[in-house]
Amino acid sequence: MKKISIFSLLLLSVALFIISCRNKNVIKATFPQELIGSIVYIYDVQNDSKIDSLIVEETSFEMPFTPEKEVRLLQILVGNQRTYFVPEKGVLLYNHELGVVTGTPLNESITAFIQGILSSLKGGAEHKELFAQSKEFFLAHKDTQVGGIGLEFALSFTEEVTPFHELLQQASPVILALPRMARIKKTLDNLEKTQPGKKFIDFEGTDKEGNKISIGEYLAQGQYVLVDFWASWCRPCRREIPFLKKVYDKYRNKGLAVLGVSVWEKKLEDHLKAVEELGISWPQLIDSQDIATELYGIAGIPQIMLVAPDGTIVARDLGQETIEAAVAPLFEKK
Repeated sequence: MKKISIFSLLLLSVALFIISCRNKNVIKATFPQELIGSIVYIYDVQNDSKIDSLIVEETSFEMPFTPEKEVRLLQILVGNQRTYFVPEKGVLLYNHELGVVTGTPLNESITAFIQGILSSLKGGAEHKELFAQSKEFFLAHKDTQVGGIGLEFALSFTEEVTPFHELLQQASPVILALPRMARIKKTLDNLEKTQPGKKFIDFEGTDKEGNKISIGEYLAQGQYVLVDFWASWCRPCRREIPFLKKVYDKYRNKGLAVLGVSVWEKKLEDHLKAVEELGISWPQLIDSQDIATELYGIAGIPQIMLVAPDGTIVARDLGQETIEAAVAPLFEKK
């Protein structure tokens, strides 16, 4: 009869420890000091609900999880920050400051896509290029819930209804079953209703002094109106301001008005500070909430549109050089 030595038992223990480590399914999270005491929620995208929560007690800790057989799209919610991830087998690394989850193939893919989009935005990429990036990611993941991320981004970067419809037709049932697809379809419907050639839909808000203003007021004065939907935190929005200034200064005395519409802003002070920093002199409608973006099917900003005095939408998704290209012909003889 063979005897098991202490050395053999030690080897067995080490082997079992290594195996257990390899089979460990955990999210290793890191948070900045100021978030200690905050609540972290795990949000189920499919069921549109929060499924778990915990309080941040240290700047780094671990959260065990059970891997799913099917690809299941979740989000980590902390304050206003949402980070997509898939509970894929292995060790997931969540970095709150970067807003990413890495460590496994699918999560690396999601992170690479979102980081790529952010990099392109910082580089001043056109919406056409960003739509192409989103489309590529969607097509690579169209058979799982992960593809829904690509669809959402694609909608943010297109003003053309047909290309997005074509993508939607390729979505698998698991994507179409996501609750947010209903919101995407509603956005698409409103986008169709407010395409160039259609009549504008008026909405009302107030300026910083509390006076009520609307697009209709300017149209009633026989003016063409450039409407700029923007936010102080949006870098591409801020890059458009010099081009709006140039056109505004050139045509304001010929019948052109510009109206800024503050959307998705966290604090009024942030908006007012940006207006001062950027030297914006045209009126700002500051409290339309989400009404304006819903009415016009806006999923991404900046969104600059031109409306004629008779209420017809002349153009949407204008930017930089295309702003003057759309405006100049209207005032050539004036």
